Amino acid sequence: MSAPDGRAGGSGPQGRMLPDGRRLHLHHGPIDLVIEAEGDHQEAQAALLQAARRFDGLLEELTAELALLRRPLDPAAPPDLQGPIARRMLAATLPFADRFVTPMAAVAGAVADEVLEAMVVGRRLTKAYVNDGGDVAIHLGPGAEMRAALAVGERARNAGTAVIRHEDPARGIATSGRGGRSLSLGIAEAATVLVTWPLWSARAVGPPTLPTIEGLPDLHYGRVLLVTLALVLVQERNESVRKMFADVTASKIDVLTRFGAILGTGIMDAGGRNVS
Repeated sequence: MSAPDGRAGGSGPQGRMLPDGRRLHLHHGPIDLVIEAEGDHQEAQAALLQAARRFDGLLEELTAELALLRRPLDPAAPPDLQGPIARRMLAATLPFADRFVTPMAAVAGAVADEVLEAMVVGRRLTKAYVNDGGDVAIHLGPGAEMRAALAVGERARNAGTAVIRHEDPARGIATSGRGGRSLSLGIAEAATVLVTWPLWSARAVGPPTLPTIEGLPDLHYGRVLLVTLALVLVQERNESVRKMFADVTASKIDVLTRFGAILGTGIMDAGGRNVS
C-alpha cells in the first residue's frame, strides 16, 4: 500500500485521503477504516503514515487464524492464537466463554485498537481516532475532547451528542446492531456504548444472549431475529441454538415466528458460505 495520499489499486490494501483533506480511508476486503489525527501538521501526517503501515498485512494476519477465530470458545481450552489482534479478540471474549461466543465478536474493536496504538507511538497528537464501522478507538491529549453525534431512525434523526473528554475514562465507542455490515447476537436494532480503553466490542456491549420463547412475542420482528441469528451462525454448529429453534417450531407461538424458526433451521442445516 502506498502513502496516505496514494491511490493504490487492485485487491490489496488501499488508502486515500478523503475530500476534506483530514481523514484517511483505509480499505481491504471487509475492513473499512476512517482515521483522523490532530496536532502539528507533520506529527499528524506521520501518525497517518504509521496507521497505513500497520494496516498493510493486517487482514492477512487475521485470515491466517480465521478458522480458530470462528470457533466457539471453550473456557477450559482457549485457542493458542499468535497475532496481536487475534489475542485482543480472545481477551475480550474469553470472559463470556461459558455461553456461545467466538472471538469474531470483538474483531472490529480489536482492529481499531491495534491501528490506533500503532499510529500514536512516538507522536505528539492533540487527538486521534480510528473508526472501524462504528467501533471507534480514541486518543485524547490533555484538554482535548471527542464529540460523537447520535442518530435514531432510518432518516438518522439527531438524538444528541456524546462528549468524551481527556479526563473521562472512556476511550472508545462501540456500536452494534442490524444496520451494519455484520450482525450481532442481540435483539436491539442498534446500541452505542462508551467504553474504557482498550476498546473491545464484546466487552463493550456485554455477553451475547439468546432470546427466549417467552420473550419472542414481545419482539415485533421475532421471525427476522431468528433468521438473522441463523445467518450469523451459518458456519457454526451450536446445539443450544438448534434446541431453541426446535422449541420455537414446536411451540404455539404465532405462525410467522414459527416460520422464521423453520427457515432459520434450514439455513443452518444447509451451511456453507454460499447460503449467506
